[in-house]
Amino acid sequence: MEGRPVRLFGILSRAARVRGDGCFTRVKGLCYALLEVENPECIARLLYGEMNILEFLIGSCNMRGLLLYMEPLDRSKAMRSLEAKMMTYRVILERNPDDKTAEARLEILSRMYKRVAEGYTPLKARYVIVIADPEPCSEIERRLETAKRTLEIHGCRCRVVCSDLNSVLSRRAEGPLDSMTAIDPLVTMSRRIRSYREGVFIGRDMDTGLPIYLNLWDERRGANHVLIVGPTGKGKTTLLATLLVRLYALDSTPLTAIDPKGDLIDSLKSIGVAETVVDTGMVASILGQLYREGTPISMILEAGVELTGAERRAIDALLFCKDTTDPYASSAAVKLRVMGLPVEKLCREPGEPIPLGGGRLEAFDLSSLSNPVKNIAASGLLALIHAMYSSGSRRPRGLRRVIVVDEAWRAMKMPKELLERLVKEFRSYGVSLVLASQDPGDIPDTAWNNASLVVVFGSHDKSFIEQVGRVLRLTERDLERLRWLHIGEAALKLADDPRPVFVRVEPEPEIIKAGTASQHVHGV
Repeated sequence: MEGRPVRLFGILSRAARVRGDGCFTRVKGLCYALLEVENPECIARLLYGEMNILEFLIGSCNMRGLLLYMEPLDRSKAMRSLEAKMMTYRVILERNPDDKTAEARLEILSRMYKRVAEGYTPLKARYVIVIADPEPCSEIERRLETAKRTLEIHGCRCRVVCSDLNSVLSRRAEGPLDSMTAIDPLVTMSRRIRSYREGVFIGRDMDTGLPIYLNLWDERRGANHVLIVGPTGKGKTTLLATLLVRLYALDSTPLTAIDPKGDLIDSLKSIGVAETVVDTGMVASILGQLYREGTPISMILEAGVELTGAERRAIDALLFCKDTTDPYASSAAVKLRVMGLPVEKLCREPGEPIPLGGGRLEAFDLSSLSNPVKNIAASGLLALIHAMYSSGSRRPRGLRRVIVVDEAWRAMKMPKELLERLVKEFRSYGVSLVLASQDPGDIPDTAWNNASLVVVFGSHDKSFIEQVGRVLRLTERDLERLRWLHIGEAALKLADDPRPVFVRVEPEPEIIKAGTASQHVHGV
C-alpha cells in the first residue's frame, strides 16, 4: 500500500481535536464538513463519465478534497462478488449494447477482477468528500445538503458525518491505490484540481477524465516555473501554444514567447501575435542594453561562444570599442564578428530599444539566426526581462508575466550562477517561466530544482526514460507507462507529489490547424 495520511487529512485531524462545532469543523477561517460515500462505484461513474457533476461539486459546493479509506477483503469472496456483478452488466449490455454506463462499469470491474486474480489484495473502499466554506460558515450546511442531494440523485449512498467526526478523521487515509486494482481515489485531488480562476486547463486525466489545470501562481511560493520535456513530434509545441492562447484569452497577465524555430509562433497566428523577427543587429542591441543595465555581457555571450578570462574582461569593459592595442580585446572582437554580430553596433550609444512590455503577447522569432547566436539571443532576452523587473517590487500580489521558451536548453547555456539567479529571482518577481526542451540531459539541475511542475511526454528511448526516472524519482510502473504514451499524452508531476498524473492534452482547434499547416511549410 502506497502513501501516508495526506496534508489535508492531517490539518483536519488536528483541527477536529481542537474544536468541533456540530456537523462541521472550523479551521483557520474556514469551515469543513464531511460527506461519506459508501458505494465507490458511483464516484467512479462521476470520474469516468459525468464530468459536469464533479465540476458542479467543485465549483458550486466548494468540494476541496476526496479522502479514501480501505479495508482488506477475503480474496475468494471478493472474486465471487465481482463475477456476479460482471455477469449482471454483461446481461445488461446484451440487451442494450449502447448502454455506456454499463459498459464503463463492466470495464472497471474487469480490471479489478484481473488484478485480484493476479494476487493483489481486494479492498473495500469508502470515500469522504470534504466541503469547505469561509467563516461565519452560514453557507456550509446548504452546500453540504446540495452536494448530498446531487450525489444521491446519481446513485451514491451518502451520509453526513457529524457526531463521529473525530473517529472518522482518526482512521488511516491511504495514498493513491493501484488504479488497476481499485478505482483511482485521487487522494490529492485538492492539490491537483484547480478552478478556472487559479489555473489554465490543458487536458484531462487519462485514468479518471478529470480536468487538469496548470497553476502558474502560488500565494506562498510566488510564481511557479514549469518544465516541459519530450521528443520531437510528441506535442511540446502544441502544449506551449495551448497555454499561450488560453492565457491570452484570460487577459490576466502579459505574455512573452521566445521561439528559436518559428513553429510556436506559426501556431499563434490565429490570435494576432505581435511578432518580432530577431536579427544579428537586434542581438547586438540586446547586448548593448544589458551592458548599460550593468549586466556582464560576457556571461550572455558564453551561451554561444567560448571565451578566455582575459577576453571576458575585455568584453565586459567594451575595450574593443576604444582605440586600444589590447590583444584580448581584438581577439574577442574577432570571435563576435565570426558569429556575425555587428561589433560596431554594439559600441553605439544608446542603441535601438527592444520591444518589451508593450503588448499582451510578444513573440520573438529567432529562426533566422545561427545556432550559437540563437543561444545568445535567448539568454539575452531572459536577462533583459529580468533587468526590467529587478527594479520593481519583490513581493508581487499576483502573476506579473509568463515567459514561454521553446528549445529552452539554448537559454540555459549561460553560466550556472547567472541562470540560478535569474530562475530564483523571477519567481520572487512574479514571473513564471515555462521551459520546453527535447532532452532531459540538456536541462541543468538549477532548472529541475526550481520547477514546481514538470510535464514529460513519452519516449521509447531508454536513455530518455532513465534520465527522467532518475530526476523525478518515478516508479518502474510509471516509467513503463511513460514509454507507451501516444502523441499528445504526458505525465504531469508536481514537485511535492510523489506520483505523476497522466494527462491527455486537449489543444485549441486553431492550434491543431496551424500546426498542420506549419508542418507542411517547414517540411517537418
